[in-house]
Amino acid sequence: MRSAYPKEYKACIDAIIKARKDTGLTQQELADDLRKPQSFVAKYEKSQRRLDVAEFLMIMRVIGFLPPAAIKKVLKNDPAMDIRHRSRRRVFSQRARRPNT
Repeated sequence: MRSAYPKEYKACIDAIIKARKDTGLTQQELADDLRKPQSFVAKYEKSQRRLDVAEFLMIMRVIGFLPPAAIKKVLKNDPAMDIRHRSRRRVFSQRARRPNT
């Protein structure tokens, strides 16, 4: 069965789960810190609920990861994301060097 979510989204959820476990937080403790029910955490960890960007950043802040570090970790674990990032940088830098005609 094919996932309803792209692999980049799955990488974000995996990063949240790993960060939560690495800090020793249970789903209930994280939910309490977020002032949400435990089912909120369980549902997004099982991909039964989709997180928006603001929720992702809020969760990572509560866990203790700064958002830029969290995003960098997700990008680092996905080679395809890194390749696209480098390709875009190359395209933008080539555009910058192109003389106006």
